[in-house]
Amino acid sequence: MNQIDGRHRAGLVLGILLGLSNTTPVSPPGGDDAGSPAGPPIEVAVFGIVAGVLIAGLLALAWRRRSRALVRVAAVLMVLTALSAVPAFFVSGVPSWVVAGAGVYVLTTVVALVLMFAPERRSAPVGATA
Repeated sequence: MNQIDGRHRAGLVLGILLGLSNTTPVSPPGGDDAGSPAGPPIEVAVFGIVAGVLIAGLLALAWRRRSRALVRVAAVLMVLTALSAVPAFFVSGVPSWVVAGAGVYVLTTVVALVLMFAPERRSAPVGATA
């Protein structure tokens, strides 16, 4: 990762934004006393916050140091965090806006990973014909 081209940069920025989005839970863990549906288990909420901070930090550091290893570690955390959103599709009583948000989150994670791991563009030698 000697240079960061536009696709990699977009993937890193998207990944950082996804990480930061994990630091503010959508609903209170375990629900509240007002009768609203239960949110994620406290363990999942804590994991999401910690993983979000780590993802944002690792990707920012990877951008600065141009480190593929840091991107890979962040990618593992991104996949695990996206997998923690999947139960929203199967648990009954989850509001439709939460299901839609989980879908957008998973899809955005896939897009960010594809952009971060896109092959580097190689420039054609001068005088080459296509």
